[in-house]
Amino acid sequence: MGRSLELTEGGILILRTLIDVGYAELSGHEFWWLSPERTAPVGSIEAERMLEEGVSELREQLILGLEAFTQHVPSSAAD
Repeated sequence: MGRSLELTEGGILILRTLIDVGYAELSGHEFWWLSPERTAPVGSIEAERMLEEGVSELREQLILGLEAFTQHVPSSAAD
């Protein structure tokens, strides 16, 4: 899971989030999600709403990503 909250020189907050479930040594993904970029003026009601909605959406997608992860975790049992 990755997240980024950027504040521009013009006073705009930019929120970006992503979830990537897969094996580091293999190409491809079991689950991939990238949020739309969200922007709002810093300190505004819109910024508060943007952050709440962004976190809510991230939480929903994280549940799906964790489900994909638990379905594809390699067995730790010895042969």
